[in-house]
Amino acid sequence: MRQALYRTYRPQRFADVVGQDVPVRILKEAVRQGALTHAYLFSGPRGTGKTSVARLLARAATCESPQDGEPCGVCRSCIAAEQGTHLDILEIDGASNRGIDEVRQLRERVWHLPAQGRMKVYIVDEVHMLTDAAFNAFLKTLEEPPPHVLFIFATTEPHRIPITVLSRCQRYEFGRIPTPVIRDNLRAITEREGVEADGAALMRIAEASEGGLRDAQSMLDQCLSAGPVTEASVAEMLGALDEGHLTALTDALLAHDASRVLEAVDQAYAAGGDPRYLLRDTAERLRDLWVRESLGEQALGEFRAARLKGHRLDGAADADRFFGALEELAEAETRLRSAFSPRLIIELGLMKAMLALSGAPSREEIRPAAVPRAVSAPDAPPEPTPSPPAVRHGGSAAVPARFEDVVSRLKKKSQLTAALFRSVDVDDSGDPVRVGFQYPTHHRVLEDEKSGHRKAFMEAFREVYQDRRVLFHVAGPAEETAVDPRVAKVREVFGPRVTVEVRPEQGEGR
Repeated sequence: MRQALYRTYRPQRFADVVGQDVPVRILKEAVRQGALTHAYLFSGPRGTGKTSVARLLARAATCESPQDGEPCGVCRSCIAAEQGTHLDILEIDGASNRGIDEVRQLRERVWHLPAQGRMKVYIVDEVHMLTDAAFNAFLKTLEEPPPHVLFIFATTEPHRIPITVLSRCQRYEFGRIPTPVIRDNLRAITEREGVEADGAALMRIAEASEGGLRDAQSMLDQCLSAGPVTEASVAEMLGALDEGHLTALTDALLAHDASRVLEAVDQAYAAGGDPRYLLRDTAERLRDLWVRESLGEQALGEFRAARLKGHRLDGAADADRFFGALEELAEAETRLRSAFSPRLIIELGLMKAMLALSGAPSREEIRPAAVPRAVSAPDAPPEPTPSPPAVRHGGSAAVPARFEDVVSRLKKKSQLTAALFRSVDVDDSGDPVRVGFQYPTHHRVLEDEKSGHRKAFMEAFREVYQDRRVLFHVAGPAEETAVDPRVAKVREVFGPRVTVEVRPEQGEGR
């Protein structure tokens, strides 16, 4: 049985670790100076090297003669660690050993002296899965461990770990690995494996991995089993749109041609495309087009810019139209999780995106004509037509000048992030500053930790408001104190600013 690529090419030295220069440099120097502490916490997204670095640190800590901070690789301890037979390096899965009984056993064993190396090392993966009782039982041991014990914790969800545990560890954040770095790693693997691989195909895999090297290596492994690695084979493996379908769909959207959009969806479905990738790939292409037209090709990078050579826009890119289209696609992707027809959701989302690109009024700007209520007498006066809502552009007129300064600073750093704050209600009279979003989609995008929008905003916010806090929420209609459940259901679909007229059923009171 062939070993998986991510296991075959797991780093054997700190120098082999990809894309985590800062934590690796600090840990290597600590080993070289003999300055290791008793507990470390490695946090970050999956597949970024947390467990691999933990194993390297364990090997270096137990090595009989480390060389310049690296494990020597030839002593009995290093050989045993490499073979997985080291008696003093114990790996524990936090998900399956999460109870208080398992932690009590661990507390008793840590006092046993090392059987083979200089140190006894416990690597606890997915440590956030431990129960609260288990964490509490572990605190005393973690605070005052035996001098021969080293704890290394790894987690993808550090916010679920009690602060009492976090404060007793040295914490290292493992960030997402840059796409070009992943591509170069995949190219090196294909060269060592002696297989053919297109540069565009490797970049496609690197982009799909979302910063996780292990995921990228696993996807490459899957592609290798099918022969030469081409962009078409990668797209087929991912369930994504191939370049021809994506170009056809994007051109149909830009041409505002509904029949061509539906035809492109038919072709994508016939090719077996994953519905989620159909929406995501289209959104990525529209985003790249806006960036190219607004900021230039240098903001995209050579690979993404090359994909856009066949697309042309008539006139300058209108930010509001593009962002409106992206919002519609993002909302449609969210609705795919429901039991409703995926194809219908995709077609509806693409049609709305096409209307947004064409400059057609958004659903928030369209108010249905007033519908007369049922009356109990012929001479009952007609209901007055409700007045249209105030138009928001770049936030309401009541947005404080200091917050406008925040948005101005944010535009210099990230125009995409700044666009999320174009329609907000802001109250900075107290602490925290309250920011209410008129578009629920904007709020969801901001809170998505993968997007980086919240981090970019907070940097600009602190430049103006210093130590003030901020609270984000979705702003609902201010004039209503109680909302009919039917109205709430409609606004859940069409947004909080749409006006809904409720007609009483026959026999219902006024």
